[in-house]
Amino acid sequence: MRMKKRSVATILVSSLVGLLAGAGQVFYISFFPACVLGTVLAALFFAWGGWLPAALYLAASVGGVGWLFSAGAAAGTGWAFNAGMAGATALLVAAPAAVVIAMLQRRASFAARLKGAVGAQLAAFLILICVLYFQVQRDLISVLVEYVNGWIESLPASLRLVLAQQFAFNGLITGDTAQKAIDGSLRTMEVLGALKKCIEVQGNLMRLRLPGLLFSSGLLTGVLAVALPDCVIARRGDEIDYVPFCDWHMPRQVTIGAMVCLAATGVLLLFKVSGAEAVWNALIIAGGTLCVVIGASALDRRMKAGGRGKAFRVILIGLGVIFAQWLIMICGAYSALLGSQGLISGYIRRKKDEHDGEE
Repeated sequence: MRMKKRSVATILVSSLVGLLAGAGQVFYISFFPACVLGTVLAALFFAWGGWLPAALYLAASVGGVGWLFSAGAAAGTGWAFNAGMAGATALLVAAPAAVVIAMLQRRASFAARLKGAVGAQLAAFLILICVLYFQVQRDLISVLVEYVNGWIESLPASLRLVLAQQFAFNGLITGDTAQKAIDGSLRTMEVLGALKKCIEVQGNLMRLRLPGLLFSSGLLTGVLAVALPDCVIARRGDEIDYVPFCDWHMPRQVTIGAMVCLAATGVLLLFKVSGAEAVWNALIIAGGTLCVVIGASALDRRMKAGGRGKAFRVILIGLGVIFAQWLIMICGAYSALLGSQGLISGYIRRKKDEHDGEE
């Protein structure tokens, strides 16, 4: 890929925005379960202004996360934990982003970059989990639950009560405890106990959902880390193996693999094999995410063929993903099976061509 030379103004503006966005990562770090925005933004800043804004963004991101968790040092977690969190950010954000950027520089094809981006993000998750387990002999959820409990204990009693009331309004604390929390009649130790119980319940739920969330997050991160920079580069007129979003289709191999995995896991669930439920949840969450992406592409393709403008398509699909995600998911499953390049429709078309050839 031959990249056009950026102007000094573009580099300066993108560097400033990248620095501010990296420092502000502490405000959107909670979006992590759905997508690692840092990986996406680093690749996007590279496409916009080159290496300098991408490097500034990554440095500010790592430093910002280290600063965020440095507050835990006063509660006894120690600076080593905070340095570890900064290192984890570097692994989860900087390493996959470097892979995406390097593949852009090496003129890799669209398919290769997409596979590399998804693979790098999933590999970063796997490495983090393995390092954490071998270092402390505990799983990721247990470490997070322990940290959150320590953070809650360090809060003043008034803030604990506010947090318990928020949990009660959101349905995370239920029953008489929730009513007492809302009324403000819970004693200090009762508030602490209710919060810790809530965190423990959420931790147990996360143990079932974590594999699926990580797989889904890796998929979505990889897709966005390739698609968004590609749009910027193609709009600028650089040479790139660019595939418009409306031309995205589910590969037949992926559809077949997903169906085989679902069938095999369904059998394991039927025989109540230990761990089968977590695998099933992982497949459903990851497969749902993939269907949403393909469904959004199919809708974009249909609306574009109908003459709808780009802004209209983006707004409508965005609203659909937010408020009717299940509908987009159904469209994606239909496209993967019965669309113009779907698994079943492709099989029927091949059989018809074979029959016509025999005649």
